[in-house]
Amino acid sequence: MSVLDTGLLLATGAGALRFGTALLLVGAVLPKLRNRSAFAGVVANYKLLPRPLVGVVAGLLPWLELALAAALLVPLTASLAAFSAALLLTLFAAAIAINISRGRAHIDCGCRGDELRQPLRAGMVVRNFVWAVLLIGSAGIGGLAPASMAQGLALLVALTAGMLGAVLLHILEIFWALPARRARPQAGG
Repeated sequence: MSVLDTGLLLATGAGALRFGTALLLVGAVLPKLRNRSAFAGVVANYKLLPRPLVGVVAGLLPWLELALAAALLVPLTASLAAFSAALLLTLFAAAIAINISRGRAHIDCGCRGDELRQPLRAGMVVRNFVWAVLLIGSAGIGGLAPASMAQGLALLVALTAGMLGAVLLHILEIFWALPARRARPQAGG
């Protein structure tokens, strides 16, 4: 089998996308679990759910994201998890788009917790839709199970690319959050 085998390249790309998505989901979950009441406020600010459901969704969403992250890393569940993560990203994009259309772009997206508050942007909608389409495309591609040197190398490349992609997106989110952080009054200062 050649290293440039199309099936191996697709599996490598799908593996990178799934691993990177899993890292980003875990990165999104941790601030939500650390400050559950603030996250419930973020969910309420979207004004899309009846009040009794806000706490339920705020309580369950981090655990759903964590379960999806774990399932993305298991070859047996990776395809279903990729499809489910795509659905979740599409729901997030729709929630953001609805609030932007209502003139409520000033609210925090809730993407990375209290320290990285970001107002809603159209770019978030596009990012989530593109990401969802890529995940759906990866759902039909089998996982990497290294049975040869080329597959082992492909798995290493996928893990590295996924980690670099997740780090790059996190750095971009820090960059995008800077204007909102500068505008916020500092506590104790």
